[in-house]
Formats: sequence, C-alpha cells, structure tokens
Amino acid sequence: KELETIRKANARSVQEITAERKRYEIQQRLIEEKAKGEARVQEVEAMTKADVALKKAQGDEVITKLVARKEAEALLKKTQLECQKVKLEAEQEAILMVKTSEARSKVIEAQAKALIARAEAEAEMADDLEEKRKFELEWARLKVLEKLAASGRRFIAGDMGESILNQLVPIFGDDR
Repeated sequence: KELETIRKANARSVQEITAERKRYEIQQRLIEEKAKGEARVQEVEAMTKADVALKKAQGDEVITKLVARKEAEALLKKTQLECQKVKLEAEQEAILMVKTSEARSKVIEAQAKALIARAEAEAEMADDLEEKRKFELEWARLKVLEKLAASGRRFIAGDMGESILNQLVPIFGDDR
C-alpha cells in the first residue's frame, strides 16, 4: 500500500513536473514569440525610419536643387539686369558725348564764322580807318600849325625847325 502511495505520489510528481515543464516550454515559446515579434517590430520600425530618412533626404535633395536653381536663375537675372543697366548708361553717356561734341563743333564753327566775318569786316573797315586816321592826323597837324601861326613869328632851329618847315612847305611828290 505504501508502495502504491509512493507510486501515486511519484506519478503525481511526474505529472506535476511534466505539467510544469509544459508550462515552462509554453512560457519559453511565448517569450521567444514575444521577442521575435518585438524584434520584427523593431526591424520594421528601423526599416520604416530608414525609408522615411531616405525619402526625406531625397526630398531635401530635390528641394535643395530647386532652391539652388532658383537662386542661380535669380542671380543670372540680376546680373543680366545690371549688365543692361551698365550698357544703357554707357550708351546714354556715348550719346551725350556725341551730342556734346556736335554742339561744341557747331559752337566752334559759329565762332569761326564770326571770326571770319569780323576779320572781313575789319579788312573792309581797315581801308576806311586808314583814311580816317590820315584825315585826323592831318587835322591835328593843321591845328598845331594854326597855333604856331597864331602866336606870331618864331624862330625854331635844328631838326625840329626843319621838320616844321617841311610840313609847311609841301615838296613836290609828297602825298600830304
């Protein structure tokens, strides 16, 4: 009987050990499955993060290229506008210089014409002025002689007397 009790007790112990082993195996499988699931989730999360980072990097690259292209186009446009501005300023300055030169040329031409006209007028007047001066000189000489004649007799000798005498008595062929 005792043996039977021990057998029953052993059988119960074996049953309990087997049940505990099965529980342990189930628990072990659950832990393994849980660990595999977590690993798979982490792997998927890592792949998702990597994909997101890759897509973000690709998007950033596209955006950077677009921004760089836009900045390059803006810089090119700005440079073209500055070049056009400088070109227009240079053309305007050239036109101004041409107009100024033309105006100076016309002024100089007019001044030259005025000088020519003045020279021609002076040339025409030179003959008249020469006659006028001769007349004025003759008139002044006659006034001096009139004063000498009005003051009575005088005796003047030397070169001065000779000069006065020559003026009073015209010599044949003298233009006076």
